[in-house]
Amino acid sequence: MGACFLLLHTFTSFLESDSQILMPALAAIPPIGGVTIADYLLNHRCYADFSKAQFISVNWIAILSVALGIAAGHSILGIVSVNAVLGGVFSYILLNPLFNRSLVQSTEVSHAD
Repeated sequence: MGACFLLLHTFTSFLESDSQILMPALAAIPPIGGVTIADYLLNHRCYADFSKAQFISVNWIAILSVALGIAAGHSILGIVSVNAVLGGVFSYILLNPLFNRSLVQSTEVSHAD
């Protein structure tokens, strides 16, 4: 019984001492889910047929949206994970049409050549 309490005390003291390091890293998980859901809702027609789908190697808008979601989670008062998800979703929904318009136009021109 004493060993259980010692183990519990060791684990809780670990969490208390490393919470300053762990919590910012764990705050990155909710906006990843929010950006993934937003990407699916915006592009679900493109994902219908994977054999004809075209993918980009790195979606920089999604990475920027995750970073903005993390910042929203830490800066807006309220529940951090909910703010991070909503910040990621809204930033992806707003940034994706702005930056992808130029990419779509440039790919249409290159296919015409």
